[in-house]
Amino acid sequence: MDMTAALRFRAAHGEWASVAKEMQDELGNIAYAARIPTEVTARAKDVGEFVRKTIRKGYTDPWTGITDKAGARVIVERASQIDSFKQALVESSRLQIVGEFEDDREAERPEILEFTGVKAQVFSVERGSEFEVEVQIRTKAEDLWASVVSHRMLYKKKHDLPKPLRRRLHLLLALTELFDDEVVRVSEEMKTLQTHTESLLSTAAEAVYLGVHPVATWDGGLSEDILKIVIDSMPDLDADAYAATVRAFGESRGNDLASVLGDYGPSEAQMDPHYVIFEQPEVVLVWERLASAPERFRDTWSHSALPMEWLDTVADVTGEVG
Repeated sequence: MDMTAALRFRAAHGEWASVAKEMQDELGNIAYAARIPTEVTARAKDVGEFVRKTIRKGYTDPWTGITDKAGARVIVERASQIDSFKQALVESSRLQIVGEFEDDREAERPEILEFTGVKAQVFSVERGSEFEVEVQIRTKAEDLWASVVSHRMLYKKKHDLPKPLRRRLHLLLALTELFDDEVVRVSEEMKTLQTHTESLLSTAAEAVYLGVHPVATWDGGLSEDILKIVIDSMPDLDADAYAATVRAFGESRGNDLASVLGDYGPSEAQMDPHYVIFEQPEVVLVWERLASAPERFRDTWSHSALPMEWLDTVADVTGEVG
């Protein structure tokens, strides 16, 4: 066996590890910009793996033939987010796709014990095409199947499995697919519930607030009161879209928010009850509404049980006088 390619890969392994780290960071940036919750990992293939694949596949030109010298996984929460991430990757100015996506989701081969998925060869424009990375995009369920069942139980099998065992593995695969399908259904149904909307908005507000002003506790009852006002002020509210708006608002006004909370946060609120609202993560939502739709928000607030003085205080402190 010609070990030239393996020796070349061993010599360049450190650089490929850097390529993998850079790809992980850039894929994470793409997901963040597209508001797609993901878990991104990447690594360079081990030298031993490279050698074993060279032998197993019988490449005449292993260096060219082995296209996953570095690989990345993008794990999304729902199947629909795979297409969203694909589109975000296509639109990236920093990463380039080689050829087309390999998308096996529509393949109907029930006799094959494999989870269909999506992958592509990708390189950074800065690095150049000689540093391709294999990028796989999966749901969490698909990743569980690929990592645990397919890799540990089926990978590299050279003989047929007994029928009873194949049947049980098919059942596992069906359950995994069912899990993904039910996640989609439940997610869609939950969007119609008020509690889901409140949870989504409070999570977005907390992420922004705690990112610049970490605190341990706040008043849950007051949080519910503020959330109700925010939701009532937007009759046509799309909770997912607005949560993304809140996160974008936090990014654009992060420095201002940190400055305001540094001056009027919980320690100051203990001295003056007018500033108690600044103890609440939902002050982020209040600020955003005052900036985006002050008249409607003021009108909705005026019909609530919360003091109008609190809203006026936020407006005065932030400069969003409406």
